[in-house]
Amino acid sequence: MQPNQPFLVDTLWAELERLEIVPQLSVHPLVGVKRDAKGSVVKFGELGTKSAPADGEVESLIQIEVPRMPKNKLLELRQSLTEALELAHAAVDDFDKLIKRMKMLKEQIDHKRSEHPANVEKINFLEWLIDNHFIFLGYRQYDVKHDKKGATVQVHKGASLGILRNEEASSLSK
Repeated sequence: MQPNQPFLVDTLWAELERLEIVPQLSVHPLVGVKRDAKGSVVKFGELGTKSAPADGEVESLIQIEVPRMPKNKLLELRQSLTEALELAHAAVDDFDKLIKRMKMLKEQIDHKRSEHPANVEKINFLEWLIDNHFIFLGYRQYDVKHDKKGATVQVHKGASLGILRNEEASSLSK
């Protein structure tokens, strides 16, 4: 169980598809959950019923049955699904920051509109994306450094968001 948010089921199904595993059953009820200070479940129940705690939070209870497989493969699957869910959480957690960053980039381009008339099309496109026509999942900024040997590209430390939050995962961080 985990806090309910967008992309949970889609993320799990996409990862299973990537791994070429066909689920035999998938259920995803939302439940009311009350937890103690340590995070342990004190009470839970089906939403909209007397069994659901009135002062609880809505959580996703996702159960997916997969074909039999050796224990080591199940452990690998669990790790893979956990990593996929961590990326989904990062995208949702940073969503407002991603929109803010896109608006900032649009303003930077808009500021130079008079210098580059072609920027109008770029600004219009960014406005369209920001206006709920695109789901921003991640952002990473790169720095281009020039020296006598040529140009190098490096990750701009501390600017990454969403599924690109882990800057060490970039091949350009090494």
